[in-house]
Amino acid sequence: MNLSYCVPRQRNLLKILLTKNEWITGVQLSCMLHVTDRTVRSDVSVLNYILEQYNSSILSARGKGYYLQSKNKEALYFVLSKNSEFKNISKETCIRKILLLLLTTNTEIDLYDLEEKLFISRTSLESYIKNIEKILVDFSSLKIARKHGKIKLSGPEFSIRFMLNEILKIQYDHELGKFYCENEYIAETDFLRVYSYVISCIKKSNLFLDENGIVSIALYLAISKKRIKEGQLIENKEYHDTFRNPNQYDNDDLVYAVAKKMYGAIIFDKLGVEIEKAEIYQIAIQLSFVNLFQTKDFSKEELIKNTSPLIINIVDSLVQVIKKDFYLDLTNDEELYIGLILHIRALVNRNRYCHEEINPILDSIKSQYPFVFELSLHIYEIFNDVMGIKLTEDELSYVTIHIAGAVERLSMQHSQNQTKIVIISHLSASYSDLLVLKLHSIYSSKIQIVGLFPIYRWKEALAAKPSIILVTSSVSQILIRKSKSEIPILKIGPLFSADNEMALNILLTKIRKNIIYSKKTEDSIFSKFDKTLFFQNIHCQTVKETIDFLCDQLEQGGMVPKSFRKFAFEREELASTALANSIAIPHPITACAYHTVFAVAILKKPILWGKYKVQIIFLIAVKPEEKSIIKDFFNFISFLMDTPKDVQKIINTDSFSDFLRFIQSIKI
Repeated sequence: MNLSYCVPRQRNLLKILLTKNEWITGVQLSCMLHVTDRTVRSDVSVLNYILEQYNSSILSARGKGYYLQSKNKEALYFVLSKNSEFKNISKETCIRKILLLLLTTNTEIDLYDLEEKLFISRTSLESYIKNIEKILVDFSSLKIARKHGKIKLSGPEFSIRFMLNEILKIQYDHELGKFYCENEYIAETDFLRVYSYVISCIKKSNLFLDENGIVSIALYLAISKKRIKEGQLIENKEYHDTFRNPNQYDNDDLVYAVAKKMYGAIIFDKLGVEIEKAEIYQIAIQLSFVNLFQTKDFSKEELIKNTSPLIINIVDSLVQVIKKDFYLDLTNDEELYIGLILHIRALVNRNRYCHEEINPILDSIKSQYPFVFELSLHIYEIFNDVMGIKLTEDELSYVTIHIAGAVERLSMQHSQNQTKIVIISHLSASYSDLLVLKLHSIYSSKIQIVGLFPIYRWKEALAAKPSIILVTSSVSQILIRKSKSEIPILKIGPLFSADNEMALNILLTKIRKNIIYSKKTEDSIFSKFDKTLFFQNIHCQTVKETIDFLCDQLEQGGMVPKSFRKFAFEREELASTALANSIAIPHPITACAYHTVFAVAILKKPILWGKYKVQIIFLIAVKPEEKSIIKDFFNFISFLMDTPKDVQKIINTDSFSDFLRFIQSIKI
């Protein structure tokens, strides 16, 4: 006889003694195993008989309890774990597997069996069950009942399916064109069959659905098909008051028609009129989580007419805040309005049913559009104030995409106007003429060369009021900078090299982007750095410690109210402010400073900040009426993100004056 013949309870008892290198009383063991002291004594006797072959025994002593004496604990560990398919798995995986068992098992689940299957202690199991109960808070209709050492999840079928759709993982590798079904409930072949049907339905209905949306709908339908075959049906009463709501748009009929087609093509079971109606409504709800339409499908007036005023107000508020605080007027962009309305309608439905949307390119969006991502944060405040909904950074990043598109469209409109350029050249006329011809051949109608001047006529070049000055010698650069002109200067070679072209392209893009703002920031960002708020070789080891340190300095200097710290941590909790290239830019979720300042901390060693290692921290404190300066600050940060060598120069800077001198040399 060996340990494999023991009942789960006895193996659990041995497991507890094996992991505890100390005496355990009989009372403690009986409580942990939910049995009587007498059962513990009986199980110890059985185990001692078996343990002889493992050179082990359980000692017992009055007043002390029980203790496992063994010279071969490794062998015991091996025997106890070899039959467990889930050994050495993470806490998160354990929780997901327990939740999946609860959702897909119609009978009570014995806690002993769960311990045995997962090879975990009762203490760990209880901790995991508590975690699951926290997860189920958002699904208030799902409850875990406990009776006589057994647990069972109960609740309406539609909630069970929603939860299954959230925890089952289907991943699609776009490069390989392959799906990975990381679960034991839905077979990959079944999923792929449903996936093909979904694409066919979407095509026939002439709708638009991205890959993530198709995967999500296909997974839900695959779950529904399996649940129906198992006899788990959605009852008629379950869907009442779940689909139609004040925020739902008037394309319900179209969405319902698509849901009906999918039901007929994929599930096609004859269940009776009322049950079929309930099933179709639940598919329609899933479809309402995604945007099935494109902006070209509607006019702004048509959409406003058929959309909840609450959603229209949210979009209007966001666009007006961006215009008022950042002088960026997007009010005439009809495509932006339509895109945001369609997106927010789907977002409201996702939130209502606790459906979490993941953006696979979140980090790329935050990296390429850091300022626009900050603009999107205003919708977080609006949603929180108007609807009591706290958006995730994934949801915010989708809003960022819509605003970024509007900014690009506005930039393209302005780029149709030629950028005025003057050239100050020390070269002969033939070389200078060749340079002009080359610029025209590369940029054609994008630029207008308003003058070609020798060095001694540099003042006339400035009087032409160009947007960019190109110079062929350092002498010209020095003269113009001494005049304190704010016109960007770019030194180029006599034959305008590939590097010169790249530098001019960057400059043209920055100028084009700045043109779209109706008002320039009055103060330079460099005037907002303060010697008393510049710290080098700081020994902070965590994000919290670093933010607390800088907030302490701002509070002591009377720069910010005490609420500043709270808002800064709230912003950090919403989305990490770490960026690429060792930089983090913590700041409050709302502008609330008494004075606009940028505090700088250069750490002795990099620390992990979200997903990135960070060594330079810029804490942003901005007065409510000076929000527009944030745009210029992000231009500066975007430059640093693209130039690792300049970040290293800042890390190695000797003093505040050297730091300020260096950043002022950066043309942003």
